[in-house]
Amino acid sequence: MTAAACLLAAVLYVLLSERGSGSAAGRPPPPPALLIRVTGTRCLVFVRRPGGDVLVNTTLTSGQSVRFDGPPFDVVLGDASAATVYVRGVPRPAGPTTFTVF
Repeated sequence: MTAAACLLAAVLYVLLSERGSGSAAGRPPPPPALLIRVTGTRCLVFVRRPGGDVLVNTTLTSGQSVRFDGPPFDVVLGDASAATVYVRGVPRPAGPTTFTVF
């Protein structure tokens, strides 16, 4: 009888542990505040804190990307048509090569 009670307790523990942690573990992480993915051949990407530190200043090639959390950011793209920009997971409409993300 004691062995059966221990087995039942162990099974309940596992089931409750999986149910409690499953929602957090199964939830995808939030998207980055800024994601720039190069879709063309190459694109100059410059990102800095407004009036402050330069976070990236480089030319990326097709398929490469950079991501940042904790806006604000000043962004300059050498060719806006060569990159897809996501702000908090939402694609930003194509437009000017210089913009700020708050």
